[in-house]
Order: sequence, then structure tokens, then C-alpha cells
Amino acid sequence: MATATFIVSVKKIESKKLTLRIRSTGAGDISDMVLSRSFILDCFKEGQWVKNKLSKTLKEFDLENMDWLQKNLDQYIEKTELGDYYNKNNQSNISDMFEYVEEVENKYKYGTIKFEDEVCKQFPNYDLIVTMKDEKLLESVKIGACGESYSYDIWYEDPKSAKV
Repeated sequence: MATATFIVSVKKIESKKLTLRIRSTGAGDISDMVLSRSFILDCFKEGQWVKNKLSKTLKEFDLENMDWLQKNLDQYIEKTELGDYYNKNNQSNISDMFEYVEEVENKYKYGTIKFEDEVCKQFPNYDLIVTMKDEKLLESVKIGACGESYSYDIWYEDPKSAKV
């Protein structure tokens, strides 16, 4: 069974710009980051925090195919930019995070925005600003939507993706 790698929450939508809060689940390290356009496109395909026309369209494509990504990514996402980074210097380890997550689960339902807001007060998370090609691609995306992601940076050398 696969383990989610990141939690993605929708913070803000302005025209064709989407601001996402991203937090590592600790499947790798609590400070892991993903910044690429390919990660975002794969998140849309997963449909965890949004199910719209784009999600359905992407189901038919193999997003791990580098040739396809290089030829088609521009028609969906123009660029990603790193926004604010919170709790970057947190020295906790993964077991600390898991213990805290259990405490928060006693107050809030796992996978809700309230749950994520609480966990993100303590652990590293960051804003990724995504500029879509067209604001219509954001139809059905709602502020506060939240979901697990099994995605990762497929094309991390993408010149239009954020850098640390």
C-alpha cells in the first residue's frame, strides 16, 4: 500500500493564480519539498483536493513520460513560485510529528483544513504559487480544499518551476 508523501491545501485563488500550502507527511523527511509543475499536474490528476474537467482529462495521460511532459506541460501550467516558508527551522523529528498529529486527530478530523491548520502551526510547510495557463483550469477548485498526494517532482529540472 502506498503512503501519501504530501498534504496539499488550497489557500488562495486569484484569476489564474493558485496558492497552495504543502506539507510533507514525513514519508521521507518532515522538511521535504516539491516545487515542480509536474508535481502540480499530477496532483490534479490524482483528484484528491479537486475533481474537475482537468482532473478527468489528465487520467488518460502518463505523466511520468518525460517527452509528454516537455511537450504538453505549458498548455496547463505556466510556472510555479516558492512563496512563504513556515517553521523551516523546526528541529523536530518524524516521531515528534507523528505524536503531534495523533494529538491533533483527537480534536479535528484528519484530512480537513482545520486539522491541517493545526498541524502546520508546528511543522514545516510552505506556499507554492501556481500560475495556470487559463483560469478555466481552476474551475471547481475551492479555497480550503485539502487532500493527500502521492505525487512527487517528476520533472525537477523544469526551467519554469520554483527553485529553493
